[in-house]
Amino acid sequence: MAPGGALVEIPLARSGADRLGRPAGDATPPGPMFTDVPGQRRTELEPAELLSPSTTTASSMARAEADSARAGLSFLMRAGALVAATRDRDELLRQIVKLVVPALADACIVFLPTGQGTLVASALGHAVPAQAAQLTRLHGHPIAPDGPLISQRAFATGTTQLSSNATADMPSWARAEPDAMSIVNRMRPRSAISTPLLAGQDPLGVISLYRGGERPRFTETDVSVIEELGRRLAIGLANTDTFAREHAIAETLQRALLPEALPEIGGLDLAVRYLPATEGATVGGDWYDAFPLADGRVGLVIGDVSGHNIASASTMGQIRSLLRAYAIDDASPGRALQRTNAAVARLLPDALATVVYCVLDPATGNLAYANAGHPPPIVAAGDGTAEYLDDTAGVMLGACAAADFTVGHRRLPPGATLVCYTDGLIEDRRHDIDDGLSALSQTLRRSLPCSADDTCSAVQRALAGAARQDDICLLTVRLAPGTAVMNAR
Repeated sequence: MAPGGALVEIPLARSGADRLGRPAGDATPPGPMFTDVPGQRRTELEPAELLSPSTTTASSMARAEADSARAGLSFLMRAGALVAATRDRDELLRQIVKLVVPALADACIVFLPTGQGTLVASALGHAVPAQAAQLTRLHGHPIAPDGPLISQRAFATGTTQLSSNATADMPSWARAEPDAMSIVNRMRPRSAISTPLLAGQDPLGVISLYRGGERPRFTETDVSVIEELGRRLAIGLANTDTFAREHAIAETLQRALLPEALPEIGGLDLAVRYLPATEGATVGGDWYDAFPLADGRVGLVIGDVSGHNIASASTMGQIRSLLRAYAIDDASPGRALQRTNAAVARLLPDALATVVYCVLDPATGNLAYANAGHPPPIVAAGDGTAEYLDDTAGVMLGACAAADFTVGHRRLPPGATLVCYTDGLIEDRRHDIDDGLSALSQTLRRSLPCSADDTCSAVQRALAGAARQDDICLLTVRLAPGTAVMNAR
């Protein structure tokens, strides 16, 4: 025990001695780690054990140690799976706290450093709902990065800190951080432990655990599990930072490769939405395009490159440029996709992409379209009807070098709206693609005739939630009322 209190500093690694500096052969029995491992177990005793109390005691201790080890391993496996599956920093911290409380502790607080040189409680939880409500007042509260608190000492020294008697240590903590400790003191912690979250030698934060009530106090035997938890959480935080950086780079690249502005074409009202994914750090290769063609026609594209990373965004830019070039050179949407597909298969052999390419004549309303494995566009006529253009078929670009693409034809009535979209709009873990297609058609049937931008907004409100697993591109084109009729006379 440290002089003047119960605070113990525990190095993260030490060879030839245990974590309190005792020789490796010290026979001091371990204390309990998990509360779900009973101190007393009812067992069937062998006759020899009945005759030998010392043997019975040793056997019970061995079984308790084995149970504790199994419980610790199971806990760390769950923590590792959680870290591997979570790419969002805030979600990772929330889930770790939920895992720790109440399995390891009555309360848990994760402190992270800020750009202002302080530590803040970024995630916290308590096993008792009333106490949890009180603890939320600490969320975002800044404390100094060094001082007598075990969280401060763990962060400053990079070593685990154990307070076996938090009641005795609380007065000195309260003097150093009166506002924060007034909240913590309401939890009546009897013991506490903090371990740093390290990326190499760089501190990413601290995780602090507290026990109160009748729960066994933290002891040196709890340290190994909590340190390993801290190590895995640090890896998870470092990964989420990497994913976040990659997401920002990919989104910046993706936006740079999309058209800066839509062309102004007489008789047409065009609008788009690009909504990046919000869950995790995924950015896909979704794109839209619109460009003028010969004879007053316009080319309209919606596409999606497989994958969710920077490479997908880069591949998207290359496929977009290929399709543009062939579209200008060939009036048929089917042949333009065919030539683009052959180029993708040869030049980008690992790439796959779904695409819809439409050619619209605003003067007549004539629409030609071809589909390379993409969700079908939909046309809303403005009279309460909506029709999917699902009569063309084709494989994804890059799937087969010799693929052919059929061409469909429609004549859009004046005031009709064509809506093209990527699959993130109609499919996620909350509903399957059929439900999404149905919801989109119902939304367009209910919508009154309106501008392309208003249609985009209505579809976004109805189908694109605030939390999105995938990127969404939405391209809406409205034929001006009366345009086709006037030009047909």
